[in-house]
Amino acid sequence: IAGEVFTLNYIPLRDRDAQTDLPSMRRAMAASGGEVRLLRYGDAAGDFSPLGSLTVQEVKAIGKELGLPLELVEKTPSDGLCGKSDEDNLGFTYATLDRYIRTGVCEDEDTKRLIDEKHERNIFKLKPIPHPEFSF
Repeated sequence: IAGEVFTLNYIPLRDRDAQTDLPSMRRAMAASGGEVRLLRYGDAAGDFSPLGSLTVQEVKAIGKELGLPLELVEKTPSDGLCGKSDEDNLGFTYATLDRYIRTGVCEDEDTKRLIDEKHERNIFKLKPIPHPEFSF
């Protein structure tokens, strides 16, 4: 599309220094035979995000209110690559995360620290995608 800017990162499997703290990228690369093209911003890449400020529990409540099939509303989220749920990969439940997001309360200090670390590593996804400034 003319005038649009698209960013796509290419990360070869053998480049162990690139994004090594992102296990889902490594799994995707391994599944593709050694190389894969990935959007760095993942689910955050798009024109708009109407549910972006909602927690998982809030999105489920909307789905139920709309009368969507419960097998879709209550489907266990997963990356579809490793056979584990998102919660297994994260190391905490969405209920715990949602409560921490909305109230700032997380009783388990280890879980709180883990959530904070993941948030800190992924904060770039909440900012606009970097782009060069041009003047003509």
